[in-house]
Amino acid sequence: NLLFLGLLSNEIVLYDITAKKSLYLTQLGQSKFSDFSLNEDKTQAVIACESGINYLIDVKDGKVIKELKGGNKDNVFKVSFKNKKVSAAGQDRIGAVYDLNSDDIQTFHAPFLIYATGLSSDASLAAYAFGIDNEIAIFNLATNEKVYNLKGQKSTLNSIIFYDKDTLYSGSDDKFIMKWSLK
Repeated sequence: NLLFLGLLSNEIVLYDITAKKSLYLTQLGQSKFSDFSLNEDKTQAVIACESGINYLIDVKDGKVIKELKGGNKDNVFKVSFKNKKVSAAGQDRIGAVYDLNSDDIQTFHAPFLIYATGLSSDASLAAYAFGIDNEIAIFNLATNEKVYNLKGQKSTLNSIIFYDKDTLYSGSDDKFIMKWSLK
């Protein structure tokens, strides 16, 4: 009965559908909102904005737990939050992965703006829109190696979602949703 919203004004809202009222409205910063991703049990969320700072928040009360910064220097378009890791896709051509357990940051540099990202459920793989030809690069986070380069997306990627460790879906600015098998 709860609805979690991110507003363009970089405010987050937890709305009680049954009571028809907001439980909180929290302003995270002055930069515009880009995206958010919930963790698996929906108790935490990461909010991305144009400043390059990502906010880890407690969904129950809207309080900021931690600022995730240092990976991206500019607008973060998309985030993915899985297994205590956050992947961020940046306008600065940097894909960043924040490890919430160790506070380590991994970065991957692309030849073009990175509009989309996705993490596998165990957060062992990070996928990024990578290059002007709408390819998807998949990195093994344990080795920092690019393990797959998926080609065939027709237009600018805006979504990458892992269904399971070997299957992902990608969406773009056209009418096609692509299904990819890594086996």
